[in-house]
Amino acid sequence: MTIFGVILLGMAIILFFVYRSQTHKAFNLQSAQPSTTGGLEQTALAIADDIGKGNWREYVKVWGQIECDRPLMSPLKQAPCVAYQSTVIWEYEETRTVKDKDGNTKTKTEKRTETISSDRQSIPFPSRMKQVRSKSIPMQPT
Repeated sequence: MTIFGVILLGMAIILFFVYRSQTHKAFNLQSAQPSTTGGLEQTALAIADDIGKGNWREYVKVWGQIECDRPLMSPLKQAPCVAYQSTVIWEYEETRTVKDKDGNTKTKTEKRTETISSDRQSIPFPSRMKQVRSKSIPMQPT
């Protein structure tokens, strides 16, 4: 019984940290500020002037028209896009008959899955904002 309690406590601790991480990510996405490409460029230049070039990360909401000279074609819909991800998983049940050391036979049905194919592609693209048509920031889908 003690082992069961320790296992449950360990699972609770792990789930607490997973919950905390997911809550932090959700908060960052909800608190993202709407920005224009011109505003992002000005902020990046100001930061580079203050502390030098490097890694700058900020959650923002960006709206714009995606322009791409050679878009990808999504494999299922056959629609032009700049990013896609697809996974085909085969789920099946396998029934096996097993003999134990005493010679008794038992039938077991096991559920199994196999990944048949997995594909993820993206290409960088410029984003032009309706407010600032002359500014363009290269973007990479993640």
